[in-house]
Amino acid sequence: MRKANAGLLKMLLLKKIYFFCSNFILVVCSSSSLLLAQGNLSLPADGLNKVNKQLFIFHNSTDVAKSIFLKHLTNELGGNVDAYPISSLDITNMPLSDLSPLTESSANNCIITVGSDALKKAVATRNKIPIFSTLVSKHSLDRIIQNYQRFGSKIGGIYYEQSFNRQLLLAKAIDPEIESALIFLNRQTRYQLGDYKNVALNNAIKLKFYLLTPQASPQGYFAKNTTKKAALILINEPVHHDVQDLQSLLITSYNKQVPMIGNKKTDSIHAAMVSIYTPLNTLAKEVSRKITDFCQTNKSRIASFSEDYQIEINQQIADYLNYKNIDKQKLLADILRLEKQQQEMLNNG
Repeated sequence: MRKANAGLLKMLLLKKIYFFCSNFILVVCSSSSLLLAQGNLSLPADGLNKVNKQLFIFHNSTDVAKSIFLKHLTNELGGNVDAYPISSLDITNMPLSDLSPLTESSANNCIITVGSDALKKAVATRNKIPIFSTLVSKHSLDRIIQNYQRFGSKIGGIYYEQSFNRQLLLAKAIDPEIESALIFLNRQTRYQLGDYKNVALNNAIKLKFYLLTPQASPQGYFAKNTTKKAALILINEPVHHDVQDLQSLLITSYNKQVPMIGNKKTDSIHAAMVSIYTPLNTLAKEVSRKITDFCQTNKSRIASFSEDYQIEINQQIADYLNYKNIDKQKLLADILRLEKQQQEMLNNG
């Protein structure tokens, strides 16, 4: 046991070094590429107040994921989307008075926001321009949509993470005999507990949950309340799933032989045995396919999970948990099969 724990700790140290170096390289490369990509996406010379029928990309690229996604998105959109010239704006230091003319519905403009800060600034104008959100988690985007409906805001988009249902389907694909799932909730995500319970019930899985406080110990609860034939499902919430917490949970995951299933690729880099997620380049392609209908009609002004996804396996963690023959393609096929069965049952009442 000591040797195994020592091996895990060594692996965590190596992952920290790898993740730091990878992020440094990605920031440098993506920032350089982004400057090139944005060269053809500048505002018209006559200024903000005279812009008419534009597709704006609001962003504040403060982290690696946002920068990489923005690069992919500008590449996919090109310089024009069905008569909508495109302008990319870093709105970090822009006052609302400068943004308001862009968000007036009479201007026939449309906005793609990248990240929660850009979305909050766009909706703060309280205008009725269509806003397509990206890189925002489900609970945050749903809350913003609900809060701004009374102002007539037209907000939709694609959730950052993959669905809780697909995470459970992935758990069942890994172990068809799984009996229970554990999730951690905070003061924001607790309001979706009813949804989580319904999804677990539809999958015939018992749901255990723990409401975290600043003083709470997710590691302690995980150790005391998990059993065999279970999985810890990681929700897209950095408040209680930071890197240090994830790596502490990894030790308990090994000791209890219970896998963690994430919904971001980085979850598997740090601690999860397997994650289901949508790659940033794939997400950018989906946005480019949907944005015209979203801007011009009322049909697509809803938020939804991405249609496409991939699976990331941390084989070293899988080996520690005795899942030595886990296969990515088989898991993807099993998820599709299980999802099809769910849909058929739903259609049949």
